[in-house]
Amino acid sequence: MTTLTIKLDERLKAGVQKKVEREGMTLTALIAQFFKGYLKDQYEFRLMPKPEVLEAFQEMEKQIQSGKYKSYRTAKEMHDDIMKK
Repeated sequence: MTTLTIKLDERLKAGVQKKVEREGMTLTALIAQFFKGYLKDQYEFRLMPKPEVLEAFQEMEKQIQSGKYKSYRTAKEMHDDIMKK
């Protein structure tokens, strides 16, 4: 056995603690079950961009497909182009 220390919002911990106790479990048992399930690929986690970031990527994709974009070979080339405006 090993000890795991995690930082949680106090209200989150209290809420989860009450729920697991009503269900006859402990936080330790809940976390252990989660870890076991995670190792068996029973849970899937993906990072999702914020809506505004997703919109920016979609706009960029439209510009690329329409040919209305610039590309640069170096950062200096991009810098010089931007600064001439």
